[in-house]
Amino acid sequence: MNNELAFPANKYNGGMTLRDYFAAKAMQSMFANFNDDHDTDEQSYEEYVKAISCLAYLMADAMLETRK
Repeated sequence: MNNELAFPANKYNGGMTLRDYFAAKAMQSMFANFNDDHDTDEQSYEEYVKAISCLAYLMADAMLETRK
């Protein structure tokens, strides 16, 4: 997987990888459709948030694979 930098590194930070950038964009759209009813008997809010972050990285990995 080609996980190059999305933004250049400088003396203040190490930059942001393309995978992290794609995951952040995917997570942003997932939370844009947020439903406040996610603290249920089946799933706590913390479990919901963890699931969203895992799905965001799955989407990022798929996007990187497609770029090949």
